[in-house]
Amino acid sequence: MKEAYNILIKEHMVIDPLWNKIWDPSIWPKVSTFLWLLCHNKILTWDNLRKRNFHGPSICPNCKQNEESIIHLMHHYPLAQKIWKKISFRCQRNGGSNEVIRDTVRKWAHNPYQSKILNFLWKLIRGFVLWAIWKERNGRIFKDHTRSLEEIWKLLHQNIEETIFLKTWYQEEFLTIPQEQSIWNNWNFQQKQDELTTGTRQPKNNQPTQWTPPPENMFQLNFDGASKGNLGNASFGGIFRNHKGTPILTFLGSIGWDTNNSVELEGLWQGLLVAHDKDLFPLIIEGDSQIIIKMVSRILQGSPPCKVSDEWKIGYELLNAGSIPTEQSL
Repeated sequence: MKEAYNILIKEHMVIDPLWNKIWDPSIWPKVSTFLWLLCHNKILTWDNLRKRNFHGPSICPNCKQNEESIIHLMHHYPLAQKIWKKISFRCQRNGGSNEVIRDTVRKWAHNPYQSKILNFLWKLIRGFVLWAIWKERNGRIFKDHTRSLEEIWKLLHQNIEETIFLKTWYQEEFLTIPQEQSIWNNWNFQQKQDELTTGTRQPKNNQPTQWTPPPENMFQLNFDGASKGNLGNASFGGIFRNHKGTPILTFLGSIGWDTNNSVELEGLWQGLLVAHDKDLFPLIIEGDSQIIIKMVSRILQGSPPCKVSDEWKIGYELLNAGSIPTEQSL
């Protein structure tokens, strides 16, 4: 999809950073989709329904005083004002505004804290608040169900907490100045609190994984493949070594325009053909594609694919000739 998008847009087109904020991977997809509709003024408030020739009341069904529009619903509506006021108090930052929604999202402060975990929380709040207001509005109209401010806040708090703790946090990302520590404490998150405050990040091991030669009287195939862009120009290669670690044969090739998984599979297949032609068995297979290695493991366990080409029927026989797959990076 990324590759298709890059092809479709014009090279001189300037991408609004607003969309990067909306389609951030840490935000729930349904919330991102809602924000996208919101910024395009596409959600069906009463003023937008009237533009579609829908005949009905234009008065806000909640406050029953003003015409319902996006700016009214998300900022001026009394319930929305109470939620934004509560957010501003908890975060000690100004949340809601009187601007159009697109400007509200665009101008939402980027990393206003020193603490990484508070910056992550702040990034989530905007979408969850707007989404919570919209869901409450629809619940009151279509289900005749009204929740109190405390009930809405409890659900909002739960959504934020669950999303935060999907990530692994370490002490150095949590500790900060006393003022920010008090902000975090005010949220009173309970989930994984002990692990969060005591966990420490293990130092990274920058040493490369040491390659281990195969046992005596065995051969080892290391294969790999990659496409530029996934989809993109795809090439593969591999190397055979003996029990002393001495390279005895290499191969490489290209399959044109394809995906990473396809070219990894082609690299394995070509390696098996070479092994069969040169009688390089018993054979240990190493690759960095977990998908391919697991597929081979299932075949060796007696579960071949339901539909296979003639080539892969041969490959299945080759694998049963004594190949041993291992999950290890090149």
